[in-house]
Amino acid sequence: MDHPTADGISAVLDADAPILVVDDEDAMRHLVAQRLRVLGHEVVTARSVDESIDLLERQRLGAVLSDARMPGATGLDLLAYVRQRRPRLPYVLMSADVDNVLEHDALAAGATAVFEKTVLLEALHDIFVAGAHDAAA
Repeated sequence: MDHPTADGISAVLDADAPILVVDDEDAMRHLVAQRLRVLGHEVVTARSVDESIDLLERQRLGAVLSDARMPGATGLDLLAYVRQRRPRLPYVLMSADVDNVLEHDALAAGATAVFEKTVLLEALHDIFVAGAHDAAA
């Protein structure tokens, strides 16, 4: 499975705006948020699609990192909402198990990238440090 480099995200990343991390699992949401903060990003978090929509309506965001599978509405549902309102906002879908169907559906719906959660954690530096640097240049 190919994963994008920072180039795909940096082209549209608003490095001055917070990154929204969406995951119903507290530990994963906090871990991703903490790692992004260490990289120098402001981060806001949400436990659900409904919380995410509220944040999207109230503030400017630089990117969205969302879990694919959550109770109720899914990361693909949130992606459809985001693409209707903010077509260029970087949107990274993450899942514990990324299969070809999920990856295909997410990319076809307009996701910027799709990552397994463990791979995403390893790639955050490459995506968001290089991406922020490239976007600022």
